[in-house]
Amino acid sequence: MLHDFTISDYGALNTARHHALFLHNQSVLTRGTAALTRRALLSPLCSLTGVHTAVNPEEGLILQAQRFPGRSLAALVFLAPQVATGAVLTGAIEYMLKQLGPYGAQGIFAELDEHSAANAALQHAGLSVQTHQRVWRLTRTPQAGYDNLLWQPHLTRHALAVSLLRNRLVPAQLQHLDCGSADTRDSFVLHEDGELAAFADVQRGPQGIWVQLLIEPGHALADRLMALMLRLRPRPGRPVYVCVRAHQDWLEPVLEGLDAQPGPRQAVLVRRMVQPVKVKDLQKIAKAAGVEASTIQFPVQPTATMVKNDKTPNH
Repeated sequence: MLHDFTISDYGALNTARHHALFLHNQSVLTRGTAALTRRALLSPLCSLTGVHTAVNPEEGLILQAQRFPGRSLAALVFLAPQVATGAVLTGAIEYMLKQLGPYGAQGIFAELDEHSAANAALQHAGLSVQTHQRVWRLTRTPQAGYDNLLWQPHLTRHALAVSLLRNRLVPAQLQHLDCGSADTRDSFVLHEDGELAAFADVQRGPQGIWVQLLIEPGHALADRLMALMLRLRPRPGRPVYVCVRAHQDWLEPVLEGLDAQPGPRQAVLVRRMVQPVKVKDLQKIAKAAGVEASTIQFPVQPTATMVKNDKTPNH
């Protein structure tokens, strides 16, 4: 029987953590796996911490998700054991969606090796591939000689310009994939000719520094990235990780030229809570059925979960 994590499940957690599959790059690369499994202890305070952990003691399964203030999607953080499949995994995903929905989450996402068995299992449980990506690892700070003042700290007044830049550079169907913290205190912007030319979403942790770039191709791209690395100062004990989505694959040769090391190609999987229905479609369905539109009850889609939102979202 699935239930929310309690202190009595600590023994099961301690056993399962050795066989866990971690599904959120930003968290695991900046904080480490041990810190993420320990966060299960915060689950009873999920309304404050955003950490939700579900346990199926009969099957030895544990699933953790994390909500982020300002984000519509919650992250699946880890699954243990990673070989969980079939109805057990599907039930755990459904249970997690029901726990997340009342707090305003509109769906969940996971990032993992596209060739892994868990990829197929999660798709069978209702998640679908939205895009692919690769995470590049930099451990060396470039030598001086690049103008690191090109990049300035991100301020609140830059928010609109960053939003317009995202609309211009990111395909519309992927703009909802803001996969992690919305905290921009450590982020940077780059202006050229008085216009915003790039945004580096930076999240720092004790194990590493995570970067998601919004930047246009250009002849000086390598110099811009070198200047950013001077700001971030990667080193072996605290690397910089740059996430490159499929629509940004032109960045990969540049990162390779900076001696960055590529990770495996990953799939980004998403499952949303509900299937939206347009008003005009609702009216057509009602007319065909000979009833009032307000009385129609739609069946839940196979890959969607309907959740009553009767709590105030946690921000």
